[in-house]
Amino acid sequence: MIKYNFTEEELEKIKNLYVNELQSITNISKIYNVDSSVIKSRLIEMGVKICDGSSYSISFWVCRGLTEKEAKIKIKTLRPVNIEYWVKKGFTVDEAILQIEGQKLTTLRGCIARYGKEMGEKIWFNRETNRSEWAKMGNTNINFWLKKGFTKEEASQKLIERQKTFSKKKCVEKHGEEEGLKKFNERQLKWSKSLSEGGKLKIGYSKISQELFYKLLEKYDIKDRDKIYFGSHNKEFRLEKIEGGLWLYDFTDTINKKIIEYNGDMYHGNPKKYKPIDNPHPFRKNITAQEMWDNDSEKVRIANTNGYSVLTIWDSEYRWENKQKVIDKCLKFLKNE
Repeated sequence: MIKYNFTEEELEKIKNLYVNELQSITNISKIYNVDSSVIKSRLIEMGVKICDGSSYSISFWVCRGLTEKEAKIKIKTLRPVNIEYWVKKGFTVDEAILQIEGQKLTTLRGCIARYGKEMGEKIWFNRETNRSEWAKMGNTNINFWLKKGFTKEEASQKLIERQKTFSKKKCVEKHGEEEGLKKFNERQLKWSKSLSEGGKLKIGYSKISQELFYKLLEKYDIKDRDKIYFGSHNKEFRLEKIEGGLWLYDFTDTINKKIIEYNGDMYHGNPKKYKPIDNPHPFRKNITAQEMWDNDSEKVRIANTNGYSVLTIWDSEYRWENKQKVIDKCLKFLKNE
């Protein structure tokens, strides 16, 4: 933005734009290529009342001189999902309806009107495909919760809560000891596999853990890098749970039998921060730090049973302390030094 000395004619035009044409200070500042604070100060110097607040509120436009009825109509012209918005831009009512259908992705013709034939058809096809896939999902599918915006850990907890209606006890009561356990274990295994299906669930991996793992992959002297597994590289390595289901490990070298677990302080109850009776998990308030430790100990035990050595890195250890020191620590572990 540049400093600008306005002429008397320009000042009158600025006043008219704000008072009569109801332009925003931001839009006026863009017209004259100056900071909005300059326009605001000039209007105040000319005795113009400045109205603060959201342009989507009725009180804002009443302050600007409109009646409540006029304010409601004005607000409609600001939103592209309203006919008034498009009519103000010069569209007919029928054209406006098409544009709104395109905004909401509710019809093929609307998508074509908004994006053009080729892109509109592509967007509509993708939308219908996704909707079809969504319809096939139930709330016992990890992707159901991921598509709702939950992280992988949050989605996993949602499934755990959902599965309370499908417990081992209820399976045994319904199908008998042998058949009930079989059905329960099959269900648990199928559910756990959905966590890493196709290696596509990147949304659940903390970016900073992947940052560490890629640095290790870059510096780790190993010939077959396809034998290294972590979330965004070959997906996470899995081992079956005794009771059914799968353990997912953060970073795994299957050649040298090494596993690095990257634990979030709250999600795993960092013992340097929490007592055994604390409930640090941000979503599972009914689980104690001790229960988290017991769960993680079992996960490590299963890895050890399968011949893997395990190193745990805490998020705060890498995020807030000496990153290079943590990288060196991990490399030393991987290289058996």
